[in-house]
Amino acid sequence: MNRDTAMTNFLMNAVNQVTPYGSLTYKQTGSTFQPSKTGDQYWFNKGTGQYLNYDPFAKSRTTSSTGDTVATDAFSRARNSGGAPAGTGGSMGLPPTYASKGAPGGTGGSMAGITNSTRPGTTGGKTDFGKPEDWTQVQGFNTPTFTAYQELSPTQQRLYDLTNQIGINLGELGVSQSKRLQGIMGADFKLPGGAMPTLNLPKGAIPTLDTNFGAMPELNLDNEAVESRLMELGRKRLDPALDARRKSTEQDLYNRGVRMGSAAYENAMRGVSEGENDAYNQLALTGRNQAVNEAMSKYGADMQGRGQLMNERMAGYNAAMQGRGVQTNEALAAYNAAMQNRNQLNNEYLTNRTGPINEIYSLATGSQVQQPNFVNTPGTQIDPVNYAGLVGQKYQADMANYGAGLSGLFGLGSAFLGGMFPSDERLKTDKKKMGETPDGIGVYQYRFKGSPMMQLGVMAQEVKKKKPEAVARHPAGYLMVDYDKV
Repeated sequence: MNRDTAMTNFLMNAVNQVTPYGSLTYKQTGSTFQPSKTGDQYWFNKGTGQYLNYDPFAKSRTTSSTGDTVATDAFSRARNSGGAPAGTGGSMGLPPTYASKGAPGGTGGSMAGITNSTRPGTTGGKTDFGKPEDWTQVQGFNTPTFTAYQELSPTQQRLYDLTNQIGINLGELGVSQSKRLQGIMGADFKLPGGAMPTLNLPKGAIPTLDTNFGAMPELNLDNEAVESRLMELGRKRLDPALDARRKSTEQDLYNRGVRMGSAAYENAMRGVSEGENDAYNQLALTGRNQAVNEAMSKYGADMQGRGQLMNERMAGYNAAMQGRGVQTNEALAAYNAAMQNRNQLNNEYLTNRTGPINEIYSLATGSQVQQPNFVNTPGTQIDPVNYAGLVGQKYQADMANYGAGLSGLFGLGSAFLGGMFPSDERLKTDKKKMGETPDGIGVYQYRFKGSPMMQLGVMAQEVKKKKPEAVARHPAGYLMVDYDKV
């Protein structure tokens, strides 16, 4: 029963598909016999390798007392009565007749390549089963094998053939052109630019700056000689004036009757002495200030001479460095020009050498052999019979195979409904980015799963991020792109 359920699941999953671009068809092409003591009974022809689920010579093996032929095995009787023998899960009837040619019964060998064309032949309008002794009973499971056929529409087949022919032409052209490599690769690889240029910097020592400007001038404010001389000159004029003032004061006091030794006399003369002291102090201060001014004037003159010497030496140093810099710049300009000329010669040589190699490589990569891509075989599960879930399983299987079929046929290069093209990256494989559109959308080389033909286009998921109005979702769940809006 479980085996019948598994077969039913498989047949429900193996949905033939037809689209404007081609078709996907499942066909039974043979069977595989697995010996098992719990399996069904079959008749096996050792000479032809054929299996039948009935005895083709049952009538000739046993005859009843009335002269009628009687089937001697339960399976032949079940076949004659339209039923199934006990213990065979017979509610669904006997399995179909799988006439096959392959390994003998009991070997468990593979029956790959077996087709229904291996049924017994006919002679004179009757089936030729050979001799009764050629057939023996075996017990096991004879499971059919199926093959999925993909067939393109005439237009798409033409496109496919042209694509293959282009690849062949490119490959043959690459072979013929590769002979050019013998001469190119046989020649010594020597760049024509010559020796590396030399950088001739100015010779001689770098100018130096003589910073020996002599000892720094000293500012000497302790000029006693100047002060003494000024004091001497000042007293020659000050002393007579002060002496005359003192005598005039004494005469005035005497005339007024103020006598020497009196308090009034002492007070008056004290004022004269203080005035004389102030006059001498003022003379001393004036002399010192003049001496300081003379010392500062001399110091300033010395510093000015030192600065002039420094400026003259800096001017000479800068002139020498400027001349050396001009020579250095000229040497660098000549070196850069020589290097540029050398690099140009080398690049031209490398271009001429590698150009043919790149051309041949491009031709070779344009004619690569594509690995075959097989459609997914519908899976079968041997589970307890669940009639309530069969309808749901069939629906899910039909939808899965429908999507798988579409993914195998959408790569055929034709327009889709409403100007939209299937462009979901989940439908594609062997993706390689080749460039970008002006809007920054990647342009890829790819194949649709199940198709050997390389195509050029965009990925719907990437287009959706930048131009969602150009993307739509198909009822089957994949994304499509309107290329007119990209």
